[in-house]
Amino acid sequence: MDKLVRRRDLRKEDFPKVEDPFFAEWKVKRALSNWGCLHGRTEFLRDCGVTLGRQLSERDLEVALKEIRDGRWLFLTSQPFKPMRLDGHLGAAQCFPMSGQINRHAENERGPGKWRTIDIDYDGLKNTFAILQNRLGSLGDEGRLFGSEGKDYDNTFRIVTQQWVPLDSHDDHLASRSVIHRYGEIRGITQRYLEGDDKWQISGKSWHWQPVLPFEAYEHREKK
Repeated sequence: MDKLVRRRDLRKEDFPKVEDPFFAEWKVKRALSNWGCLHGRTEFLRDCGVTLGRQLSERDLEVALKEIRDGRWLFLTSQPFKPMRLDGHLGAAQCFPMSGQINRHAENERGPGKWRTIDIDYDGLKNTFAILQNRLGSLGDEGRLFGSEGKDYDNTFRIVTQQWVPLDSHDDHLASRSVIHRYGEIRGITQRYLEGDDKWQISGKSWHWQPVLPFEAYEHREKK
């Protein structure tokens, strides 16, 4: 059952059903455009300020889909194409930012730490073009719903923003090996959605964001 829920109304038992916002956007757009079965549709559109009972305009769709991209509303499905990652809390950083990451008095201090994901940005225009190109290439796949396989998102990209934050109490033992950066420093890493090696798959390959980047990344000093 496909369903839309407000972020604040998400229940713990539904965590595994949350689709990554990037992939959710296309599924929601298809359901809204074709009047497919989508629980929570009425409340969602009313919350977006969209007039009910008529065909949605492109403007209506853009307003609605921005709620999905920004993570204020979430798309739940029994078989998510790319489940939202969980890292001790609900993981996609652009939807669930961690508050109070940097103490105000430590903003200009330097020290050991780690890179923590604080934002994931998808370039809608460029990714739309890439997906349309993939759509043209999949027209010969009879009987297959577009968007159901990784190749449909081939060469789309996103920019992951990470911030240098102090080590938590459970990883203080890594302080002596850590490089030194200013707390609050930002870095951006571009990832592309490609087919690559995956030792966890029987085929040895899978579609995933590359280069692979953990939600929190440690940077160690080079041994001399």
